[in-house]
Amino acid sequence: MPLALMTVTRDGKNISLLALRPDDGIQAIGPHAVVGQMDPGPDGQPLWATFRRNKTFVDFFTRFMRGQLPDRPALLEGEARVKPGEFLYVIDPRVGSADGEVAFAEIVGWYRTDPSGSPIASSFEYNSDHLLVRSDGVESGILREANLASAVGRSAIA
Repeated sequence: MPLALMTVTRDGKNISLLALRPDDGIQAIGPHAVVGQMDPGPDGQPLWATFRRNKTFVDFFTRFMRGQLPDRPALLEGEARVKPGEFLYVIDPRVGSADGEVAFAEIVGWYRTDPSGSPIASSFEYNSDHLLVRSDGVESGILREANLASAVGRSAIA
């Protein structure tokens, strides 16, 4: 599912939107697919430093990460494990190697773990300091997660 950057006019003012757009050619997108908005600059290009996340998308993403949708994050299907009782932190894929310290804004969220050290799906908490888009316009790697794209594409209602 490609990311789409579009400009819309709302109350006579132009706004740039970043959204996940279905691959099926459908032009309409649901509110849960709009990642966020930003102000356009004088040249019409988005001013990434003004990016504001869309709460509807974050709520949808949180439900996805909790495994509450037909499509689930690969993390819940895999072998992700930590020491029992520790938190399992989800690091933004754009970071690359997560060896060493990671900026808090690059932590997508976290899970509590069960006695085997596996994530408890329903415990996922989104990090409200996570940057879905950096001020330089680099989008979060979570927006490229295949299962998220499927969930957005199949969900007519957020």
